Amino acid sequence: MVVAVLLGVGALYAFARIERVVFDGSLSERQIVSEIVTRHPFRIDTADIARALEAELRWAREVRVRYRWPDTIEVSIDREAIAARWRGGAFVTASGKIIRDFVGTEQPNVMGLAVLDAADQDARTAVEVYRSVRDLAQPVTGISRVSAQKHGDWLITLDGGLEVIVHQDSMREEFNRFLAVFDRHLKDEVGRIVLVDARYDSGVAVRWKSGAEEILAQNAPSNGEKL
Repeated sequence: MVVAVLLGVGALYAFARIERVVFDGSLSERQIVSEIVTRHPFRIDTADIARALEAELRWAREVRVRYRWPDTIEVSIDREAIAARWRGGAFVTASGKIIRDFVGTEQPNVMGLAVLDAADQDARTAVEVYRSVRDLAQPVTGISRVSAQKHGDWLITLDGGLEVIVHQDSMREEFNRFLAVFDRHLKDEVGRIVLVDARYDSGVAVRWKSGAEEILAQNAPSNGEKL
């Protein structure tokens, strides 16, 4: 979160009494802001107010606090953009910040949000992986889940349940390769597939529900010629 304190960094106004708090938000948000602003009615420290709001409202991206003489505090808060759901019922923002509660505001609508599953310290990377494969897949399908695996691998679950594994260092190339093979060979066979491994130089490995495994070349004829 960015905390912007106007009228000077750490501006302190002693013996000034706050009579008005200006903030455009929901009723519960206004209650929280008013309670924090008026904790010390005769000692106004805009930096303290901003830090307290930052600590209380985890969903806020930027807090700006302004004192207007003689008796008014103005507060404006920009919200974080929610990128996806996070494992365990939390949310993760576009910047990789994990939010486990939404004190003072409504919880986001989870409809259409993918689930990201990784260690908390890898949240930013998980968001970057998700956004990359989502953008690549958009013309074909959606992404329902992205899960971190060992050694820099990521398991991508498409809408419909098909799973694709890629490596982080060559993720875009590998996922594009999968999409090419999917369009030519697999789009009508999704119900028969367990996993597609795209970590190959010129094709993908397909694990079928029958137990068989097959390697398909990106440029193979549509009859499914093996490498």
